[in-house]
Amino acid sequence: MSVTLRPIVAADKDQILHWRNAPHVAEYMYTNHEISQDEHERWFARALVREDARYWIIELGGKAIGLASIYGIDPMHQRCSWAFYLGDQEAMGRGVGAFVEYWVLRYVFEVLQLHKLCCEVIESNLKIWQMHVRFGFVREGLLRQHIRRGDAFLDVVVLSILRTEWDVQKPLIEAKLARRWPLPEKLA
Repeated sequence: MSVTLRPIVAADKDQILHWRNAPHVAEYMYTNHEISQDEHERWFARALVREDARYWIIELGGKAIGLASIYGIDPMHQRCSWAFYLGDQEAMGRGVGAFVEYWVLRYVFEVLQLHKLCCEVIESNLKIWQMHVRFGFVREGLLRQHIRRGDAFLDVVVLSILRTEWDVQKPLIEAKLARRWPLPEKLA
């Protein structure tokens, strides 16, 4: 079975709304309220045309299982940020996230030719921000009490990786991933 990423299309709209409202996804998003159909329609319409972002459906064996995105693409400063989630809980724990991270890193540094990739992760999402560190991301800081959930305020870990750091990590990551997934030769 292989993992692929493809650009979102209009037919993905309802599936993405379902994932965005899934408790296991919303728990780690900045906004975790129930997203209405109208709110999602506005977000999705913008997602289809944004010049500073790319959105992909993550597929496992041809089945849509999640969403990956890069956003805030800044050609002047040669940087952007990224995020992903697996909407299908059955896909979790199978190494899909690692493949997605590899694919996004290659896209950002090889296709877009950017200098820096950033991300922010709610601190309690330990597995994800530690996965980023294993890929060569550096923890740049902590945004203290940055997100409000009810009466609680949550900290957010800020991470980034530079192209030169990825160049060192890439062969090591490829050696590990190639044992499990077919690696793409070229990204579109």
